[in-house]
Amino acid sequence: MSSFPDLEVALVSSEPEQRRQAASLLVSHGGADRVRLLMKALGDPDWRVRKEAVAVAGRLAPNPEALSALVAALQPGDNVGLRNAAVEALSRYGEPAVSALIQALPSLDADGRKLAAEALAMTGSAGALVGLEQLLDDADLNVRAAAVEAVAGIGTASIEHAVALLERCIGSDDQFMRLAALDGLNRLGVVLRFEQVEALLSDRVLARSALIAAGRCQDPRAAGPLVAALNAARGATWNAALQSVSDLAATGVSAEGSVRRALEGLSAGARKKLLHLATTAGDDEASRRMALLVCGALGGRDAADAAISALEDDAMAGEAEQALLMIGADAVAPLILLAADGPRTSRIAAVTLLGRLLATTKGSDNRRGIDVVLQGLDSGEPAIVKASLLALSEINDERALEPASRWLRTDVPPGLRAAAAQSLNTSAVSFPEAARKLARQHAAEPDGGLLVATLIASLGGEVLGSLEDDLNYLSDSLNNASMAVRRAAVDALCRIPSERGVEIVVFALTDEEREVQLAAVKSLGRIRRPDGSPAGVERLLQLIDSSADDILVAAALHSLGDTADPRALEVLKPLARSGSAMAAVSAVEALGRLSLHGSAQDGRAIEALIDALSHPDSEVVKAAVRVLAEQRDPRVVIHLGACLDHEAWDVRRLAADLLGRIGGGSTLVLLKARLTTEAEPLVREAVQRALMALESASGRRTTTPPPGSVMAARKDS
Repeated sequence: MSSFPDLEVALVSSEPEQRRQAASLLVSHGGADRVRLLMKALGDPDWRVRKEAVAVAGRLAPNPEALSALVAALQPGDNVGLRNAAVEALSRYGEPAVSALIQALPSLDADGRKLAAEALAMTGSAGALVGLEQLLDDADLNVRAAAVEAVAGIGTASIEHAVALLERCIGSDDQFMRLAALDGLNRLGVVLRFEQVEALLSDRVLARSALIAAGRCQDPRAAGPLVAALNAARGATWNAALQSVSDLAATGVSAEGSVRRALEGLSAGARKKLLHLATTAGDDEASRRMALLVCGALGGRDAADAAISALEDDAMAGEAEQALLMIGADAVAPLILLAADGPRTSRIAAVTLLGRLLATTKGSDNRRGIDVVLQGLDSGEPAIVKASLLALSEINDERALEPASRWLRTDVPPGLRAAAAQSLNTSAVSFPEAARKLARQHAAEPDGGLLVATLIASLGGEVLGSLEDDLNYLSDSLNNASMAVRRAAVDALCRIPSERGVEIVVFALTDEEREVQLAAVKSLGRIRRPDGSPAGVERLLQLIDSSADDILVAAALHSLGDTADPRALEVLKPLARSGSAMAAVSAVEALGRLSLHGSAQDGRAIEALIDALSHPDSEVVKAAVRVLAEQRDPRVVIHLGACLDHEAWDVRRLAADLLGRIGGGSTLVLLKARLTTEAEPLVREAVQRALMALESASGRRTTTPPPGSVMAARKDS
């Protein structure tokens, strides 16, 4: 049906679908009776008709006549459906609805004021808090409670104002007001001071909400009351205490230490319940995760065994690993058993955890733990071998050198080679003489090139004898049939302080593999003479000037940023402003590194970055915006603020996000000004996100928020 000859007749049809279709036509109905008919549809007994009418009312916004009728619908009446539909429709009218609702509050009955509170919150406007603040002192308990919930619901629009109102309500004589305010603050993720929460913990009605707030307060003094609640509480309150102990232990070293000490007084019954929850798979995964984290703070062999049992459950593995790391030395023995004889995935996790624990703890089991990790290299299972190599890179034991070297061959998969190189690098730096001996033993072997080049890179030369001996070996390695060996040789050459390395690397520019060519260009920017000056600048400039290979030229421009040479700036500046997109992005990134070298050209490099903001390609502008945001210069905020007016929406969005991270009063002003004119939804979202971050950070300390929440904290006074 596309039209009705008489909409009023259609709106009283006995068929709900006919009434719904009639309601949908009101959006294009030009008659003087449109608003009256709309209100009739909003009060229809069928929810589908009311829903359609709400959509039409939203499309009519900001029609003053419709707005007035919607507010009037909150007056006393028997049509509950109409009043509820009017609340939903008012949410579409934004600021005009806020003003109209605040003006109407004195004429509404208690039910109307309660609905007005809901409507104010649904507008999402910070101005709604003015009206809600009036309702916090309403004579009717239900209105006050609705106002508190509404303040919490709209809190992200003006976090400072909302938190101040909710904190005021915590001190109310009305217990239910206190509860609603505390729940609202918890929903917003607000971190209260322990003094604000301490007295509420003894109130049975408020206890559950107060425990959650105490767990977020980041104050070590909260540990005692929270663990006491684990001993005494039941049901949902016990779960809240568990969550709070878990939250508090995660907020810092001091709080974790206090939780550990408090848990020494955990009763036998509570300990048994905690360990049972941590080891029992069930529907309540969230509680089990929290139990595992509390077990980490509890410590001891029983807690370690509980965490070990959860390692095999993919859903619990993250918390189990975190718990084992918290437990420390007591977790080593059970991890050794698991690493030696457990299922494949559990062995990988156990070896990885042993690497981290053995590097930070001391105990009688440590040597046996290192032996088990070394045995993993002979497992024949690539994933276990890789985990063992990476674990050895953390343990840093001299015994790892020779076993790890067996995995640095050209016939080994790249992932294992990289892990072996990481392990060897760590051990070589700590045990240089053993590393040199190992390199000399393998230098003459046909497949020793990777190992020797890696050790030369780790130690910076004088591995095979003199620097010349190392350079000769690496030069010969550039003729190796393996691309991996040639690439490793190029990487090692930039670690040797010798100008001769430049001439050797230049040879690699003609390599048949692009990866080796690019590595050679990168090395030219990093090779230094014995006095520390850059040795490859001239070669890079020649390459930029004469090469027709755009990719190599871009790499050379990028590499100039590593030289800290004054000549680099003169090449990079014009390209960053008007070069091809590929060259300009490389020039911008190179300018960013030049600006960090602490030389007289720092300021000129930043000026060149500012000039790059005028490049016609938005990708270049975005690169310049990213690099500028990392600079500590008073001009940065001004020019990023100017990018909020850039013609490309993605540039504006990036500028907003980065300004939100930089912070400062001037940044807040720029973002608020942009919000009033920005039409692109994605950019508006970025500006709002940045403003929220700045308002939360202003005078607040925050914890890490869960997805979708806003965490804010009152500054300690």
